[in-house]
Amino acid sequence: RAAGGRLIIGGVELAITGETKPCANMDRQWQGLTAALTPDWRGGLTARVLRGGEVCVGDGVRWGA
Repeated sequence: RAAGGRLIIGGVELAITGETKPCANMDRQWQGLTAALTPDWRGGLTARVLRGGEVCVGDGVRWGA
C-alpha cells in the first residue's frame, strides 16, 4: 500500500520501503495489541532516510510525491 511513497516530517524525508505486520513484539509491550491491530493491519512502516534531521513535537507531517 505505502511502499514507494515519501513521508515528510518537519525537515526529515523518508522513503517508505515496506509495511510491517503486527507481531509478538507488540504484545510484549501491551498484551493483546497484536490482535487489536491485525484486522486493519496497522503494524507500521519500514523506511530509508533520504534527508535526516531532528523531528520535534508539533512538526508537520505530509506525504510527498
